[in-house]
Amino acid sequence: MLYGAVVHNADKARSYGLEVSADYQATSSLRLRGAAGLLKTRISRFSAANGAVLEGREFGRSPGYMLNLGVDWAFAPAWSAGFDVRHTDG
Repeated sequence: MLYGAVVHNADKARSYGLEVSADYQATSSLRLRGAAGLLKTRISRFSAANGAVLEGREFGRSPGYMLNLGVDWAFAPAWSAGFDVRHTDG
């Protein structure tokens, strides 16, 4: 059985967002990081077959928000470790 998909571009669509990030040097060997982003998308006009079903909906696979937290630790002159946690909305 074969599977496939046909992709059509919307005639009119909008997307806008905001992303902010910050770094903080807590000590000489410890740095903390954080970021957050928001994204808003909307298909305004879609003239392909069954396009009316898609009008007013968000883009497929576009996240509504994202979060990121991280830490870097320099525990020796030539050694460091980092850890990041990320979450992206469906």
